[in-house]
Amino acid sequence: MNNMGKFDLSEIKKQPKQNILKPDTEPRPKKATKKPSKRLGRPPKREEDRLKKQITVNFTEAEFDKLSELSKQYFNIAIPKLIRNLLRQDGHI
Repeated sequence: MNNMGKFDLSEIKKQPKQNILKPDTEPRPKKATKKPSKRLGRPPKREEDRLKKQITVNFTEAEFDKLSELSKQYFNIAIPKLIRNLLRQDGHI
């Protein structure tokens, strides 16, 4: 009888894995840590340029309407930015 269809797979499993493309080199060790990803987007602001302090100010309807009108004159700038810029122009901050 011819045993052409039967193979002993235990011999194949015992052989060490080889790099077929470069058999002379050793396999690369696995890396345990990931590379830190590059940050995309704009660079972070400097510490002294960050706006960290907040205050809350209440206005009457008339005062708020005047600020809204002034905001429209400056291309609809946000009211908090408008107030900061006005305080800077007057030299208060």
